[in-house]
Amino acid sequence: MISVEPLQASQLFSDVRCHTFAYRQALDLEELIGRAMSSSYVPREGLVQQQFFADLKDLHNRFCDANGLVYLVYCTEVYLAQSAT
Repeated sequence: MISVEPLQASQLFSDVRCHTFAYRQALDLEELIGRAMSSSYVPREGLVQQQFFADLKDLHNRFCDANGLVYLVYCTEVYLAQSAT
């Protein structure tokens, strides 16, 4: 995480404000696998990929709600400041 302290300490900016936005992404099993596969570091083939899918299915089965959904929860912080000039 990048520190906001240099922005707050800078004489170039004033009135530093933070806005926080929460988001919850609901995913069924197929969407969870698709979301995971969009990451470049996920195994693309072989036994490692098969084990990865099996582990994802296990996690989904353990944590899904009554509608078959699991949730990825995000929190984004946006810092705004006024130019001092």
